[in-house]
Amino acid sequence: KVTYIGLNNLFSRVTTLLLRQSPVVSKLILYGDQKFNCHDELKTGRSECQIISCCGKDQIFEALEGADIVLIGDELIKTNNNSEHEVTALKLYDYAKAIAQVAPDAFLVVAATPINVFMPFIAQLYSQLGCLNAGKLIGASTVDTVRANALLAAQLRMDPTSVVLPVVGGCSPLTRVPLFSHAYPSSCISYISAEKKRNIINKIRNNEKNKQDDAIEKAYATVRLIHSITAAITGPSQIPEIALVKNYSSLSVEYFALPLLIGKKGVEKVFTLKNITRNEERMVKTAIENMNLDVDKARDLLTMPNVENDDEELCNDEEDYVFLSDVNFKNEEPHKDQKRISEKDLKSTKLEGMVPLHCPAEPYLETPSTTRQKSLEKKKMPPGWRLVPPSGIKKKNIGDFNDDSDFTNLPGINKYLRQEGKKRR
Repeated sequence: KVTYIGLNNLFSRVTTLLLRQSPVVSKLILYGDQKFNCHDELKTGRSECQIISCCGKDQIFEALEGADIVLIGDELIKTNNNSEHEVTALKLYDYAKAIAQVAPDAFLVVAATPINVFMPFIAQLYSQLGCLNAGKLIGASTVDTVRANALLAAQLRMDPTSVVLPVVGGCSPLTRVPLFSHAYPSSCISYISAEKKRNIINKIRNNEKNKQDDAIEKAYATVRLIHSITAAITGPSQIPEIALVKNYSSLSVEYFALPLLIGKKGVEKVFTLKNITRNEERMVKTAIENMNLDVDKARDLLTMPNVENDDEELCNDEEDYVFLSDVNFKNEEPHKDQKRISEKDLKSTKLEGMVPLHCPAEPYLETPSTTRQKSLEKKKMPPGWRLVPPSGIKKKNIGDFNDDSDFTNLPGINKYLRQEGKKRR
């Protein structure tokens, strides 16, 4: 059961639509402080997901009751006297208190912008209330790694699903740190010039896309993180991810986005940053300084007097968005030697050379065995969806949340790629 809070913009529309189509979400609760319209895209299409709408502060406890995962998204706010951050902080204060009271054991995913401020804000509030479970409070920084994978794949002219460029640090330009030293495939990274690497870093840090593209990418990446959590809850293995969490390593910062493993009871292991280059060390140092400034902002928001928000109200995003397909963008023309895949081949499942690698814990299509087919039918899941990713860790008792380990030797995604590559040759 997933509860989504904040329903008046494009990010919420795309996120809830993707969650509705997910085979792992059986019940989706939509909550908003004010009355909202359940959009047509949520009412149409085939899905066994039950959707319940709750609006008004008197229904928030009903919306949160029994939730396994709570996702707090962005909201459009009209403000006259107070800053937008103060008004959002006041709303998050109410949400967090309600979650602590009704669903203290639920995973709480914070996607409210700026995540660098509001994730520590909720963590400190939880600590004051005496119910902080640091392993289940996660900031959705996943979109940075998704963008980095796409940019590196475009440079290497490879499939983005077979490329990994981890981004650690935080969710603001100066706190995003792409780690080329841990990128995959490592054999191809050495051929990229320093100038091209700088261009990729600048694009990752300063995303110059319009708000519509940004909302869609963020929604996709956030749902990917939800899939990772559901895979960890229901699957036999821990799931590798990169997200903003409370830091227990030697880094002099309280909250930082790091590679981690999610298990049934929350984040079970966080890896430290070892074997990185000098340039990456400098970027990490800058990220820590700016992250500490954001944490200080969170403390200031928590200690501010109650904001009189009579003049503030949520506003509906009434803009009509057009979702286009088959669009050739100026900078995304296919390479001369690159073969264009025909529609016929796309519809068939016999595409040679394509590794069925996906973003961690994101369901992807496969041909299940007879045994697995029966298992899926018992769980009432559509055939052809795999929940626990092949990059999941099989070892038991791999480590604690505060284990100071190096993620370079993690037997996860790199090992899987090598094995799958050999099989398909």
